[in-house]
Amino acid sequence: MFVCNTATPKAEIEGARSQAESVVYNTKKYQDDLQKLGLRIKQHEDIIKFLRTEKNSIDESILNLQVTIGKYHASMQPVTEEEEAQSKVDDENLSRLLAEYLGKNNMLALVCKTFHGVQAMESCDREGAINRDSGLHGLGSSVGRTIEGRFLIICLNDLRPYVGKFIADDPQRRLDLLKPKLAASGHGLRETLFYYLFSRLQVYRTREDMMQALPFIADGALSLDGGIIRSPGVFHLGNREEPEVKFPRISEKSSLPGNYYEIENSLQSKRWNLERLLEDMRKEQSMLDQAKFNFEIKKQEFVRFLAQSSHYAPPQQQQQQPQQSPAGQESLTPKPKSSCPQFPVII
Repeated sequence: MFVCNTATPKAEIEGARSQAESVVYNTKKYQDDLQKLGLRIKQHEDIIKFLRTEKNSIDESILNLQVTIGKYHASMQPVTEEEEAQSKVDDENLSRLLAEYLGKNNMLALVCKTFHGVQAMESCDREGAINRDSGLHGLGSSVGRTIEGRFLIICLNDLRPYVGKFIADDPQRRLDLLKPKLAASGHGLRETLFYYLFSRLQVYRTREDMMQALPFIADGALSLDGGIIRSPGVFHLGNREEPEVKFPRISEKSSLPGNYYEIENSLQSKRWNLERLLEDMRKEQSMLDQAKFNFEIKKQEFVRFLAQSSHYAPPQQQQQQPQQSPAGQESLTPKPKSSCPQFPVII
């Protein structure tokens, strides 16, 4: 039996088939990876869109709460009012004792919000001489008064604030004082100025009680019957003096609404929520940027892969159409015969 063999070698056929299958597999894998990265990008974009909606809602709530309690808050300038006008007590005796404990210099101190306010109070030339035409000295000159000697300035932003928690709904938290002014750091007068002045002060009913507690007095103390200890081992004796400046007494009931502190706590909670939400938005944006970067890298890899594997693509088979004669009939040109000689099959 004689057979003509015109087929491509089997190994070459298998190799071409294997390469084609590899191209198809890797192409599908790249497409799947790009689809997953695209879905991840959309997921991060949807989350950021949701967080932005939540942020707008919280911003609106904060604005509404600020408007609600805004009339109880005075606008704070770089320089606040004098300290003695910032606090009130409901007891004349306590007013005198606190004023005497602090002393005239502290009671007449000016309170500034920032160090820029302190610098605005006084300026000097290169030789250190005070410029009498600027700051507080210039203000005194404009009204015919001259400032002699030293005066005390307290900068709120440079004070170490109280960092503990407030007792919820504790009436002592009010101290019969509004909380209208905030330092740039966000801390109010209670946790900055008054914490600085009175945080270590101990108050006793009588001198006898105060003397019994001497081992436990680390800084200052006073008694309601007039005893004063400014520091351990330093006692103020003698007759009580009427302070020239003292804390004014409360003349009327507080105008704060009953739910003022509830609104204030809600406002603080909203601000905390906003801070956490902004942090979440920053994280999501970072992950979105990374996902987009990974998508671009994968897409470039896919494009390079397609360019490298293009010569493995199977050629398209062209269908042979019968040649038509000018009259529209099939050509009578005989088809080429196989070049393989025909041998008879002997059985």
